[in-house]
Amino acid sequence: MVKYRKGKKGFRQKTNILKYKDYRIIEKIALPGFPLGYASGVNLSQMFLNDKLGDCACACTLHLREVFTSMGGIAKLFTDTDAENLYEGGCDYNPKDPSTDQGCEFSTLLQYLKNQGIISSFLQLDNTNINEFYEVVYYFGGPFIGVQLPQSAEDQFNNGEAWDVVANDGGILGGHAIGGVEASAKTTTLKIVGVTAKGDLIVSTWGGLIPMTPAFFNKYVDEGWLAFDKEILNAQGVTPAGFNFAQLEADEQAITGQTPQPVSNTLPTYLAVDPVTAAPGAQIQLTADLIETDNNEYIGGENVIFSISGKEIGAVATNKNGKATLNYTISQKAGTYPIGVTFAGDATYAPTVGNNTLTVTGTTPNQGVVELLEEAIKFLGNPSYANIQKAEGLIKEVINSL
Repeated sequence: MVKYRKGKKGFRQKTNILKYKDYRIIEKIALPGFPLGYASGVNLSQMFLNDKLGDCACACTLHLREVFTSMGGIAKLFTDTDAENLYEGGCDYNPKDPSTDQGCEFSTLLQYLKNQGIISSFLQLDNTNINEFYEVVYYFGGPFIGVQLPQSAEDQFNNGEAWDVVANDGGILGGHAIGGVEASAKTTTLKIVGVTAKGDLIVSTWGGLIPMTPAFFNKYVDEGWLAFDKEILNAQGVTPAGFNFAQLEADEQAITGQTPQPVSNTLPTYLAVDPVTAAPGAQIQLTADLIETDNNEYIGGENVIFSISGKEIGAVATNKNGKATLNYTISQKAGTYPIGVTFAGDATYAPTVGNNTLTVTGTTPNQGVVELLEEAIKFLGNPSYANIQKAEGLIKEVINSL
């Protein structure tokens, strides 16, 4: 079996990091519907040394650049040498010193690419809003995506399965960088990289393509970035998506020459929130794992706050394994509701938020059992031999369902 490496360092919040949401004109955004993506015909099978080095951010960069140059009509193919050179220049790797194989932070690598003139700008995406990632696939070719990768995801990749949330994910292996390259019609359709009809992002990693479900995105994606070139813009300085590049240029000029403030010394953190599906009135447990992403350690003894649809429903401390568990009785009607979890941070750990979804089904708990018992009671109300036999059959069915 191939040995896969990861290597994405946790993001430390810096000053002067510009955000995609501040430049998108939402009323002008009009996605044509899934599938989305431009990687059809682009060979994304290269490992780019990520089986030997923790250069996943560099491998992600080269895969996306192959998509970008193909979109521009002058497709480029990169090599392992390109990956190693990028790892050296952008991540301080020294091939003569194995101890320098420490991975890379996305924002540091993107700043290097900008300094080298390879990209013109980069913006941070909101990792709690998957719609921003869909937009970047369609309008800009694909986002740089950072995940806190569980063991289950590596197993799913090896088995040719989609990245999805499972009951026991085997724990977090570490941070990993991937490129989001399509949103397609079916999760089994990988000829384009991007987004599927049911919202799966198809991503490139370890020389292959794999669908990522929205539930997986919500639980494990901890950062996202857009990097682009001015050639994608029209003469008015605004993309067809309603992205205001002129304002971005003005903002970048405004911060040029400013003295950078110190980067926070607090350790970067991430909240992995589990999705929940249950019926109205059901008693459930909402759970989230608090993780320090530099050293891939679970954080115990810290308070987190749970909310549903923006309304706070309770606070609880993480246990020694970093897990927070809140008991909750569903009062909502059938539908889908956002679960939010917030960690305020402290002198050691940086603040963070996590999210996922509560799906409330259209039936009450054990509705099928109730209906069977009601039918049995009807037969017993007219106790003929045949009706008693029917009632016994229904009761056996109930017992077998428990």
